[in-house]
This record gives sequence, C-alpha cells and structure tokens, in this order.
Amino acid sequence: MNTALQDNREVVTVCLQHQVLASPTGAMPAQPPRWKQALLTYLVICPMTMVIPQLLAPLFARFPQLGGPITGNLIVNLFVILPVVFYIMPWVTRRCANWLRGQHKV
Repeated sequence: MNTALQDNREVVTVCLQHQVLASPTGAMPAQPPRWKQALLTYLVICPMTMVIPQLLAPLFARFPQLGGPITGNLIVNLFVILPVVFYIMPWVTRRCANWLRGQHKV
C-alpha cells in the first residue's frame, strides 16, 4: 500500500478516535428537530430570493445576455447560495443554537 495513503488513514483514525473520546458519552450530539431547521432555512432563503434579483436587475438591464432565463437564474442562484452557505447560515445557526437544541437561556 502507498505510504502516503497509509499515513492518511492513520491520521483519520486518530482524529475519529479523538472525537469519540472527547465527547462525554462517546455519542454524537442530537440533531435539532427538522421543523426548526426547515423554518430557519426558510427565514434565511426567502428574503435572499426576493432581494438578490432586485439587486441584480440593473446588471441584467445593462447586459441583457446575462439576464436570459438560464443565465439569469444561474447568476441569481450563485448570489443566493454562496452567501447563504458560507456566511449567513453559519452565523444564523450559531445565533439560534440554543433555540435549535431546545436550550433556553434565562
């Protein structure tokens, strides 16, 4: 077997063992209820899908070839999905972590 591949497998094995040993019961934390995840996702995606096309309208007016049915949708989706996945959802999820897990601060 390739030594680099063997080294990678050993690193992954050690990381997985550390993760299991580091958790208090050795189990993965419980996932939040699906309805809470769906609601939070809706509350983030819905405004983005309404605002981004309006913001890109001047670009599509200036360059009509970008505003076609396929290219326009691809560009709008790019400007919605990337910020949501990499910036907005992680931030919102951290801010709502207690609510998602059912832990309420008093």
